[in-house]
Amino acid sequence: MDDRVNSLPFFYGNITREDAEDYLRQGGMGDGMYLIRQSRSYLGGYALSVAYRRECYHYTIEREHNGTYAIIGGKSHRSPVDVIDYHSQKCEGLVCLLKMPYNRPKGMQPKVGPFEDLKEKLIREYVKKTWNLQGAALEQAIISQRPQLEKLVATTAHEKMPWFHHTITREDSESRLQMGSRTNGKFLIRQRDLNGSYALCLLHGSQVMHYRIDKDKAGKLSIPDGKKFDTLWQLLEAAGGMLSRLKSYSIPIPGRKKGRVNSLSKTTDNLNPYDTRASNNMVSKECMPMDTEVYESPYADPDELRTSTVDRKQLFLEDGELGSGNFGTVMRGMYKMRKTEKPVAVKILKNDDNNPAVKEEMLREANVMQQLDNPYIVRMIGICEAESLMLVMELAELGPLHKYLQRHNPPNCPPEMYDLMKKCWTYKADERPGFAVVEPRLRDYYYDISSQ
Repeated sequence: MDDRVNSLPFFYGNITREDAEDYLRQGGMGDGMYLIRQSRSYLGGYALSVAYRRECYHYTIEREHNGTYAIIGGKSHRSPVDVIDYHSQKCEGLVCLLKMPYNRPKGMQPKVGPFEDLKEKLIREYVKKTWNLQGAALEQAIISQRPQLEKLVATTAHEKMPWFHHTITREDSESRLQMGSRTNGKFLIRQRDLNGSYALCLLHGSQVMHYRIDKDKAGKLSIPDGKKFDTLWQLLEAAGGMLSRLKSYSIPIPGRKKGRVNSLSKTTDNLNPYDTRASNNMVSKECMPMDTEVYESPYADPDELRTSTVDRKQLFLEDGELGSGNFGTVMRGMYKMRKTEKPVAVKILKNDDNNPAVKEEMLREANVMQQLDNPYIVRMIGICEAESLMLVMELAELGPLHKYLQRHNPPNCPPEMYDLMKKCWTYKADERPGFAVVEPRLRDYYYDISSQ
């Protein structure tokens, strides 16, 4: 962690997004009021929380490969402090200028995450054993190689934890969790294969539920289609927000002493973050992920000038990655127009080598999408050419279609069509039916209903 940030009076440490919003409300939520906290998704990164018009906005300050820092999609700076100084003078992607830091209450120290103290100990042990250093040489080596050491330790430290059970089978994990007390939230993590895939095994009631944890090409870990993290530590910290009543209890590996880890946050019983059932702050109407009644074009107002390009000054990226693919990362954002604001999904081109072919392919995709206007296709709003090429698209607020299909049969959908849709959206690519299978089934179904 950057020592300059740790000493800032408005740095709150390892607090949650919700905690940050609570502190800003305590401060009065004045436009431009802000604080800094440790990122729970990006290793070595931070999160900037800003108040504007009685709302809170969150931006990730990512530590880049060369050691610089930047709000994702923005200009690079030498330190997080320089990021703050810069955005105190220029919005450039933020919803407003940073005007007033909200300092920690008197006597409050930055919150230390469950991994921070252990991390320092593991770094020192590694440098001592690997490089055989002591004293001033040890301290200098740690200072000069800290980013690399932090990443190495953070991505391997789980192997020393009592809740990590290496390459045991699914059956073994179930028998271990069901031994002794059957406490809801009792969990362990096992390694599924040698490619970086894991499984979170959770006891709930009398059943053990298994959640796959995948590693993408960039080394990010996630439960499929969930938020991505650099380490298992970060994923477990956030797991309380994804799983049912996950508790800080782990099963000791045979031969080890029984251990406990720091508490994880409590949650609701809803395992599907895209469940559309009515709640206190949602309408009771059942919605489809791309329901036509919940979408209005940003250019429906005749006073809004329709354009194929988006001005970077009108686009504000928020904290939190929606997903990633071969060409880039998708972030949630806000498109600030003349009279209104629209939540959008922003696809940021990943092109570190400045390969013109990659940019050309992304522009070709954008060109095709801009020609489509169908209520069942995510609409293209415009292209933004700034620090990176960005495609600005309609935001599907209720999440991906396959999440919906896991729990719902769409209204008036025949069983054979529901079955076909689920097969088309299965995680296993080799089990998905090809076009040669889908096309005749759709044609036969169309003729069947046309003749009725």
